[in-house]
Amino acid sequence: MKKIILPAVLLIAVVLFGFIQPNEDWKLAYSNNSLTVSYKIIPCDNNSTVLLQLKNLTNSALTVSYVETITLGNADGTIETPNFPEKNLRLLPNQTLEGSCSTPNLQISEQKLGKKPGMTHIINVEILNVTIR
Repeated sequence: MKKIILPAVLLIAVVLFGFIQPNEDWKLAYSNNSLTVSYKIIPCDNNSTVLLQLKNLTNSALTVSYVETITLGNADGTIETPNFPEKNLRLLPNQTLEGSCSTPNLQISEQKLGKKPGMTHIINVEILNVTIR
């Protein structure tokens, strides 16, 4: 009986582990029939950093232009939204570009935000003025 229980427990553990995946925490910022843009906030070099993920949903190459808007806040409710220049990226058919701590064109760190003292957290991330060609 003991010989049956141990393999059964191991099998259950393996099956459960396969279904329990770490949450990637990607949040949708923009979506249409051709493109999705998602973001997540992670620590990179001791700074909160916004990473972007762009997915080309088509069988054609896309050139995408957009503006990132990030709202910062502090404990007393004060907010600020730094201005960022328009970005242009090229995606191959069905390509996914995903930011990391080492991909500067798909991330925005606190240093790039020019975060002032007292601005303690990122409140919101938006992708605006999206143009797809």
